[in-house]
Formats: sequence, structure tokens, C-alpha cells
Amino acid sequence: MTLASIFRRKPRLIWLLAHVVINVYYSVLIFSTNRLYGETNVVQIGESTPIFFILVLLVMSFVYFNLIVFNFSYRIFPISFRVVPSQIEIDRIGILILVLQISFAAYSFFSGSRLAGSGASDASLISQIWVLIPIDVIFLLYYGAYRDEKYFKYNLGVNLVSNLLRGWFGIVLTIVFIESCQLVRKRRLTFPRFLAILFACVVAYPVLYFGKIFVRYYAFLDDVTVDGFLSQHVDVDVISLLEIAISQIGNRIQLISSAISTYELSTELERMVMDGNVYPFWAEGLHSLAFDRLFSEPHKLDIGQAIANILDPFSLVENWNSNPTFIGWFFVLPYFCIFHVIYGTGLVLVSSLAFRMVSGNEISKDIFWYMVLVLLIPGWYGAFVLFTYSCVLFLIMHLLVAKFRVPR
Repeated sequence: MTLASIFRRKPRLIWLLAHVVINVYYSVLIFSTNRLYGETNVVQIGESTPIFFILVLLVMSFVYFNLIVFNFSYRIFPISFRVVPSQIEIDRIGILILVLQISFAAYSFFSGSRLAGSGASDASLISQIWVLIPIDVIFLLYYGAYRDEKYFKYNLGVNLVSNLLRGWFGIVLTIVFIESCQLVRKRRLTFPRFLAILFACVVAYPVLYFGKIFVRYYAFLDDVTVDGFLSQHVDVDVISLLEIAISQIGNRIQLISSAISTYELSTELERMVMDGNVYPFWAEGLHSLAFDRLFSEPHKLDIGQAIANILDPFSLVENWNSNPTFIGWFFVLPYFCIFHVIYGTGLVLVSSLAFRMVSGNEISKDIFWYMVLVLLIPGWYGAFVLFTYSCVLFLIMHLLVAKFRVPR
């Protein structure tokens, strides 16, 4: 079996290899320049920092979760129960998700909350409903399960518009990943076509980037217009934009800088966790949010916010956070490293079990694999707990729709 045939059958490996290669490249770059890249570039690297040991741990986390645990959850971890919805039930689910997406988009625009880069919050009952119904995540599960159904294109259109207008552009990369895997499997992604798509992505990135900046920080200001915003950047030449695009794509994908910065800040972060100011990894997510609100406990920071607050004291106002990485917790709470691996593995298995009860097709596998890659490996425990919860909620949604009967 040739390498090309392996990649054709398992296109996810192409993306995994790309992530590993990019992190290896940045590790060499960090070693040679003695500086970090991306949002953590202000962190100083110590003389004894084990850069390549941290790289080995990072690569091992890719291999463990995206190869070993993922394959175990699908091949060795069988299920005896599966929901098999009828076509009518599939259509109902599509309509329900479409209505929920439109409702959520309207709520976000009118309330001004859930916008990227915004610190605006809403404590109303409606806001709590959208906490319990994470419709953006549920749409991704719908994408994986029902991409070829008739209501999918409407849901995709609404989700794209909703995310872009709220300043969230991650959905674009998610679509690129899913559709590229489909093209590879169908042998429709030739090398020239791949280069053309790659070039188009690089060229389009500056447009998406400046669009994101405008939506996040300027779109809702009364004294700022699109023309005024663009006039500030007319002097930037095309070559510079492409260089910025390539650099930012690399900086966003590489996690080695984030892992090293967490290592450098681990003593301070450990103290913040022990003092009760930062959630430990097992407390990040909806369960702690519910507990804090139920018992009126003071809200703590997650570790990503804590790192951002260290890097920039004004970061909480700007509402951003930094990747702690999965392996970063090995440095912050080293005595919990075994429990850390068990906990992360358990979340993957639970979410896999719930999602597979609804769908086991290749696109659903792509979605699940990608969520592990972009949420768990970077250390976003709160987001991955939300994904696990959404998998269970998606299953419950199917069970309820199956029970519901429209009277004749």
C-alpha cells in the first residue's frame, strides 16, 4: 500500500501531518531565534527550557488523541444501540436546527452579546437558554450527520452568515477541512487543484482577516464605516498582505509557542490554581458554570484567560485568551498528569459514544476528529466539555423527535 493510497483513504492524516510539520518547523525556528511566535511572543524563553522535549510531548498528544484514542473509540469500542431516524425525522431535525440558528442570530444582534472580541454579557433568561443550547456546535454535528440532506444547505448558509457577522471566522477553516477530506476520498482533489485551492486560501485570508477585525472592533461603532476602515489600509501592498497571511496562518496553527509559554508561566499559573483564582482542568466547562451560578460562587478564570491576563493586563477587557495546550497542564499541575490523561481520554470516549449513536459516517468522523484536533490538543477544556455536552444533546434531540408525532 503506497503512501498516496493511505492518504486517499484517510485524508485526516494529511491534516495531522501538516500540524506536526508546522510545529516541528516552529520549534527549530524558536530554537534558532530564541523567541516565541504568535500571541505569546512577549514571553521570554529560559536558557534551560527543554524546547524539543516539549515538542515531543506535543507530537505525542497528537498521536495519542487523534490516532490511538480516536481509532479506539470507533473500532474497538463498539456500541449496540443506534438511533436510525426516518426521512421525516431527519427533515424535522433540519428545520428545528434552522429555526434555532435564526433565533440565536437574531438574539445576538439585538442583545449585542456572543460577538467575537466583545465583553458584552447578558444575564437574561434567554441568554441562559443559549448556554444550554449551543447551536453553533449542534450545527457542526448536523453537518457531519446530514451533509447530503435537503435542509443542510439552508442551515449552512445561515450558520456562515451568523458566524461571519458575529466576527467568528473559524467556521471557514472547518468547512475547508471537511470538504477537502471529501474531495480526497472521491479522488477529485488532484495536486494542481490542491495548489490552486491553497493559493486561493492564502489570497482570501487577508480579506477574511480584515473582515474579522472590522466586525469585531469597528462594525458596531456609530462613527466608523467600511470605507473609512478600508481607507486606513489602502497603503498596504499585496505582497505584504500575502506575507502577513502566510505568517498568521502558521502562527495560528502552531502550538509549540503556546506550550512553551505555559511551561515558562507554570509556577505562577499553579499558584493561581491553588489559590482558587483559576479553574483546574477538570472544572472548566458548563458543569462549573452551573455550580457557580447555583451556589453563588465567585466566577474564576479558565487557564487560557489567566495566561492572556499575564501576557496583557487588559486582555479581559478585550475578551481574548491564549492556548494553554493539553500538555501545558503537565507543567502547571504535574502531580495530576495521569488523571489529566484519563480525564481527557474519558471526554473523547463519552462524546464519541453519544455522537456515534446518531451517525457513524465518514463526515461525522471528520467532524469529531477535527474537534479533538482544534479543541482538546490546544487545551480548550471548557470548549471540549461543551462539545461533549452537545453530542449528548444532539442524541437527546433525535430521541425526542422520534417520539413526537404530528396529528393528522
